[in-house]
Amino acid sequence: MWDLSISGGSQRQALELARYLLRMGHQVKIYCAYINRSRCYPELLDGLDITAMNEQDYADSRSRHKSWVWYPLEPLFADEARALAQRMDKEFDIINPHDFQAYRTAYFYGRKRPTYSIWMVNDLPRSLIVPRWSASRRGMLGFFHYYLVGGPLGRHVDKKRMRWMNIDVVFDKTTADEFRRMTGSVPVQMGSGLDVAKFEYRKRESVAKKGQISVLDVGVFFPHRRYEDLLNAAALLKKRGIGVKVTIVGSDRYDPAYAKKIRALVEPLGLKDDVAFLGEVGETELRRLYADVDAFVFPNYPQTWGLAPFEAMASGTPVIVSKAAGASEVLKHEDNALLVDPGKPEEIAQCLRRLCEDSSRYAMLSRNGRRFVEDNISWEAYGRRMEELFQKIIDYRP
Repeated sequence: MWDLSISGGSQRQALELARYLLRMGHQVKIYCAYINRSRCYPELLDGLDITAMNEQDYADSRSRHKSWVWYPLEPLFADEARALAQRMDKEFDIINPHDFQAYRTAYFYGRKRPTYSIWMVNDLPRSLIVPRWSASRRGMLGFFHYYLVGGPLGRHVDKKRMRWMNIDVVFDKTTADEFRRMTGSVPVQMGSGLDVAKFEYRKRESVAKKGQISVLDVGVFFPHRRYEDLLNAAALLKKRGIGVKVTIVGSDRYDPAYAKKIRALVEPLGLKDDVAFLGEVGETELRRLYADVDAFVFPNYPQTWGLAPFEAMASGTPVIVSKAAGASEVLKHEDNALLVDPGKPEEIAQCLRRLCEDSSRYAMLSRNGRRFVEDNISWEAYGRRMEELFQKIIDYRP
């Protein structure tokens, strides 16, 4: 892992996999560039063998704050990834990079020590994404900047490292198609997991008598979270006479500019007393929030997977999920979730209104959501699938 200084979905996934493999009798060693043991799932870190280059937050590091001007050429100067590879032990059967930049460490390691690399591609690397031309000033600036600074060269170098991986794993079909188009490699598609037993299921019947609906969204502040869609939906709902209380949980330290933009929307939308920004919260508090609210909204666009909707479903909370999120591919509209087109606050508002007015649908979504997670989403199942993938490549060793 590159960054173990924050409690995010990628971090949880890697740590849960490590703990599963240990339970199965395997040996697991974790390497990371940055770690904060109090911020990143302390209960999951406990007992794991971890070597870190920096006992600090990645968000506060000089590496994080390098000038955006040279980002297209950033793949050419992967010094930290090379340094992390040099710290790694000499004998491993499998290298399993997770998260951004970790695949570079696996590449540098594999160049000197033959081993198998199975890359968990949680999100498409930034170096693969070529800015698209648009008529806006920002669009033109981004397009020309990418090519003038040498973006194609950085992309070429990074794609070479990606092709070094023996197997690539992605969450959803959309990412699989994009990854194949950008790299030429065909990835394995595999969903993530969840510890369902940790989430208290509360039977839900109706919110009609409350006179308002409480809504939760969870995620580190980044533009693809589309928090503005949720706030605009809340404003639309309020104009139609339905009270709404919105709670947003997530760190704003990675993109403070976007967080500032979202907070600035609250007052103009008439939601000054209706929105709470809680920042980072502990696991116990987060599970309580999932169970206490009436609905969970996941407007992310784009999003490769998304654990948060399944955590909400495990709590019996009906969810509204963007069709641009990978999680939507395994969900069924109006059966275990409500699915909306990305970037459409009015659709979110309509779904929230429906939850308020249709008690039978609300109760059914609550029941079916929990049942779906119990039957299909678990860390045990994810760990088993990854273990089988590891074993398969070892068995075919020449």
